[in-house]
Amino acid sequence: MTAFPLHTRATAPFEAKPFLEQAGQSIGYVPALLAQMAEAPALLEGYAALSAIFRKSGLSPREQQLVLRTAAVALGSRYCTPAHVARAREAALDEDAIADARAGRPLVDRRLEALRRFTQVMVRAGRPQPVPRRRLHACQRPGSRAGRRAQDPVRQRRPDGADPA
Repeated sequence: MTAFPLHTRATAPFEAKPFLEQAGQSIGYVPALLAQMAEAPALLEGYAALSAIFRKSGLSPREQQLVLRTAAVALGSRYCTPAHVARAREAALDEDAIADARAGRPLVDRRLEALRRFTQVMVRAGRPQPVPRRRLHACQRPGSRAGRRAQDPVRQRRPDGADPA
């Protein structure tokens, strides 16, 4: 897989800076996932919007973190899996539930276990595939930055909706 740059608040594109600033203020640092998403500011903005919508769901913060932790484990995310341990602890998810979710073991709490299993089924049903390097390069246009091209699907289409190729 191609590695995208890890931006700091100083190196990020102008449009991404407010999102990195907000992350730094709310959790004390800029997570690596957001640092990479900063390469495509629209992607970072979308992630922030979806996160805000998810926080408004009918799930408690503890349940939200279980969903996020379960999805991260199922997807093998090297960013989200460790990040959601700290967030799960902040949301009062007990250590056994955190460890069991990581190991794929059933949780003692039946309601949480039902939520964990439902999340696993949903993630497996829509599991994305890694983008091979040759496909990443195929979506580049002369003079464009690979990260923005690959991470920002909106830029892969002309205003009339047609493929630029």
